[in-house]
Amino acid sequence: DGDTITLATKEKIRFVQIDSPELSSECYGIQARNTLIALLGTSPVTLQTESVAGDRDQYERLLRYVFVGSTNLNLRMVELGAAAPYFFKGQKGVYAEQLLKAAQLAQSKKIGLWGACPTTKLNPFKGVATGPKRN
Repeated sequence: DGDTITLATKEKIRFVQIDSPELSSECYGIQARNTLIALLGTSPVTLQTESVAGDRDQYERLLRYVFVGSTNLNLRMVELGAAAPYFFKGQKGVYAEQLLKAAQLAQSKKIGLWGACPTTKLNPFKGVATGPKRN
């Protein structure tokens, strides 16, 4: 989906501090995935840890910020309305304020999921819930 990637090494990376709609069942899930694919392209990525998060999630995915060049893809996904901030267990990371401001701006301009899924609420302490997938 729009918040997980698999590296060439087969290691799975979960984008820390954000959540995107579920691919198979939620409004904007396919678009979120496509946005992430476009941002990644074929460029190499750099990973950054987040001290407030553990190293891995319950599915053994590494929890990381993902960068292409100097672009923080976690933040960019929120700016594009393809994800929302998610401060798991209330943990605010190093980019928390930037993520929240980006989401508020995207929401006010109805960018991405904020326009396509009008019932979505911005609550960074819960995973994003965009409602059922639309045909």
